[in-house]
Amino acid sequence: MKSWPLSSVVLIAVSALAQPDSIRFSSDSSYPTAISKVKPEYTEQAKIAGLEGEAVLAVTVDENGLPKDPEFVRFQQGPKQIQDSLGLDQMAVTAVKLWRFRAAMKGGKPTSMRVKLEVQFRLPKATDSANEGR
Repeated sequence: MKSWPLSSVVLIAVSALAQPDSIRFSSDSSYPTAISKVKPEYTEQAKIAGLEGEAVLAVTVDENGLPKDPEFVRFQQGPKQIQDSLGLDQMAVTAVKLWRFRAAMKGGKPTSMRVKLEVQFRLPKATDSANEGR
């Protein structure tokens, strides 16, 4: 995957999805935590259009901390949902498949959990690009 400056793409894990069989939290329970992230590529079409926003994905983090079955949910700019993400949805899915996590814990043991992630797409500002060569 193409390398992007750290300032151009920000990736964050948001929250666990509520599920009927979700973990009941106690002092020995925790959500999965991203420990290694791969930055997604920007599609040429999205760069030309100046598209920025967040790709929301649902993914299961297994007991080994591996992402399974990533599913695109929506692309948004703030509260506004965008119908055509110009390929950024697939770029987010491709990148998240390469992430690694510390697994969720229940009763002191690793367990799988379905979580919701936001992958933020931000184009570098003109000043960011000018400062990178220094």
